[in-house]
Amino acid sequence: MSIAVATHFPKDTRITFPQGGMFLWVELNKAIDAMDIFHQARKKKISFMPGVICSTTDRYRHCLRLNCGLSWSDKLESSLAQLGRIICTMHKK
Repeated sequence: MSIAVATHFPKDTRITFPQGGMFLWVELNKAIDAMDIFHQARKKKISFMPGVICSTTDRYRHCLRLNCGLSWSDKLESSLAQLGRIICTMHKK
């Protein structure tokens, strides 16, 4: 999953592998609001957890958490590529 994120998300994206759990923590450019991405992605039936939900502050508003406990599939690859396109579109604004 980290390779797909590195391939499809903007080049300044940072990936962290939290200890414990089956998640990737993805940090985007600070100008991007993960809630905006969340709403766009939901229209395409793509789900992730916006980072702002993981905090009582706006500190992680530009972050998202991806579940990597799913079995790898073409559909998952396609969804990550589509999510990357949504993020890249927001990145250019």
